[in-house]
Amino acid sequence: MKQERVAIIPARNESKGIAKVLNSLSRHVDHVIVVDDGSEDSTGAIARGMGAEVIRIDASGVGAATVTGLESAKHRVPAAIVTLDADGQHDPNWIEAGLQTLAGKNVDVVFADRFQELEGVPLTKQISNNIAWAFVRQMLKRVPVTRDVSCGFRIYGPRGLSQVLGLENARTRGYAFVQSSYVWLCDTNLQCKSISVPAVYPIHQGTPMPELRQFLQWAANEGPPDEVVRELSTIIDGATNARFALTSWLPPHVKQEIMAIREGDQVVFRFETTG
Repeated sequence: MKQERVAIIPARNESKGIAKVLNSLSRHVDHVIVVDDGSEDSTGAIARGMGAEVIRIDASGVGAATVTGLESAKHRVPAAIVTLDADGQHDPNWIEAGLQTLAGKNVDVVFADRFQELEGVPLTKQISNNIAWAFVRQMLKRVPVTRDVSCGFRIYGPRGLSQVLGLENARTRGYAFVQSSYVWLCDTNLQCKSISVPAVYPIHQGTPMPELRQFLQWAANEGPPDEVVRELSTIIDGATNARFALTSWLPPHVKQEIMAIREGDQVVFRFETTG
């Protein structure tokens, strides 16, 4: 049986952009699986019409959708599986670079890193990713392989696929699957690498409240909540602002004071200025 390159795209209500993503994928992979996560628009119909395999599930979250796609792809005995978002934030043109890295000696998982170059990355996104990075660093007790622990753009080899499918944790069905699976993969004997990819942010936006809520729930379940988790939880509980110190990979690489500001159904982060 030919070993294929398979792409997995979890998608919910992405009818506006899914066609462009699928078009750009066609020259990089042999088969595409779109997991329609309870969409209320034509996401599934568009993907099916463009030749993708579509699996429809009840709205369960990006983690459950991703695992559903990975389970289905496993039966095709692929040489490599690419996971990427449906909203166009992950440029498929970088798949080839990831596959070359995967072909390196004993490499099992390749993580895309959107933060090696920060030009064009909104500050609020830089800070929110730092929050996840700092927590993952604390869990792993070492510096993570990539700065971008919140990116779903990844390439799995056979061993990497087997390991990520061993992550059976109901708390990771939603957005926090990205961070929890990162910890799971890096805490094994797998060989994990990262590649730099451009950050694409079509819309300047903060962090959606559901994403923040799911991350905090996962973080709280992993151990005693630290200062960041405690302060951000106050926003979930109805406060409009929170302030905390954060160990950052941003200059000057020391603890910096952060202000989190609730704006409607999103949270925007900025550095706190004094004086």
